[in-house]
Amino acid sequence: VASNLYDRIVAKPSVVFDMFDLKLDDFQHRQECLLSPLKLLITWIEEYRQENYVYGEVPSTIETMECDACVSSCRINWKQEKIQKLQLRGEKKYDVQYLKNWLPLGKIELTSQDIVLLRKMCSDMTSEDHQFLSDMTMNSFVLHHLLNYAPELIDENWKRAAYLIQKNEINMGHFEVIRNYIERKEIDAYFVKGYISQKYYEYPSLRIHSDYDIIVTNSKDAFKLTNYLMKNGFSIRPNLFSIKEMVHLGETTISGHFHVQKIIDDTYMLELDISFPGFPINRTELFYPEVSNNEIALEDQIIITLLHLFKHSDIYMKDINDLYYMLKDSRLRMSRLNDLLQEYHLMYFFQLLFVLLWSIILMKIICLEE
Repeated sequence: VASNLYDRIVAKPSVVFDMFDLKLDDFQHRQECLLSPLKLLITWIEEYRQENYVYGEVPSTIETMECDACVSSCRINWKQEKIQKLQLRGEKKYDVQYLKNWLPLGKIELTSQDIVLLRKMCSDMTSEDHQFLSDMTMNSFVLHHLLNYAPELIDENWKRAAYLIQKNEINMGHFEVIRNYIERKEIDAYFVKGYISQKYYEYPSLRIHSDYDIIVTNSKDAFKLTNYLMKNGFSIRPNLFSIKEMVHLGETTISGHFHVQKIIDDTYMLELDISFPGFPINRTELFYPEVSNNEIALEDQIIITLLHLFKHSDIYMKDINDLYYMLKDSRLRMSRLNDLLQEYHLMYFFQLLFVLLWSIILMKIICLEE
C-alpha cells in the first residue's frame, strides 16, 4: 500500500498536498520534506521483508562476554516462562582472506604495503564492501587514507562515510547541552568509550561513534537524567533494556542498562547508552574508575577499551586505533595501568594487544627507514 501511494505521489505531486490539505503553490518547494517520512516508511518495509530470522533458545553469553544488547533482544517475559523464544537476526559472515584484505586498512597508520593494498581494494568496490566497512565502523579511517593516498578512487559511494562524520560533528553539539545539564545539576555520572576515546586522536573527527555512553553511579540520578531527556524529545528504545544482579567488592548490587534516542533536524539519530551504577567489567562484576570532571582517567579508559576489543566476536579496528593513541599519550601512568591489568586479570589480553601494536609500529619504522 505504501509503495503504491509513493508511486502515485511521484507521478502526481499534488496527491501528497491534497492529503494534508495544502496549497501546491505555497509548499511545492518543500515537496521533498513531505516525501521524506513516506520514503523512510517504504525503506523500513523493504528491509523488514528481506530480513531472515532464526528462532531458538536464549543463547549462553558467558563465554563470548558480549553484552546483551549485542547478542539479542527480547520482549519482557511477563508470564515468567522458563523457556523463552526470541528472534536472532542472521549476520553476514566473511571469510578469513576477505578480513585479511580489509581490516589492515582500518589502521590509523599505514605502511607502504598497506597503501598498495588500499589502492587495490578500493579500485573496484562493491556495495557489500561499503557495508562491511560501515558495519565495522572503519569507513571513516579508510576514507581518510584515500584522501591522503588515492583521492582519485573516491566516488559518490563514499557519501555514507562522509555523512557519518558530519552526523558525529552535529550530534556532538547537542550532546554538549546534555553534558552541561549533568554538570549543572551535579548528576553523579561519567562518560566512557567513543566520546572519550576520540579526544586522544590527532584528528578527533575520524573517530565516529554510534552513541554516547554514560555511566550514572546511582539509580536516582539515572532516572533524573532520563526524565530530563524524555522531556526534551528523547524516547526509550524498548528492545534495549536490562536489569541484572552484579557483584562489587563481594556484595550483590542491581545494575541497569538502557538506550534513549532522538532524531535531530529530522535527519540524524542521537542515541545515548545509559548504565548504572557502574561499568560491567565482565558478566558479573562492576568496574568503578577514577573520575574527574565527569571523565574517567586515561588508564581506566584503556581498560574499558581493552575489554571491548576482546569481548566481541569481531575485531573492531577503532578499538585498536583508540588504544594506539592512548598508550602513547604522555599523561599515561604506567604503574597505575599495570595495577589495573593485574587486578582485573587482563595482562594476557594486554600482551596480545602490545604484540599487535608493536608489529604495526615496527613496520612503520622499517618503511620510514626504507
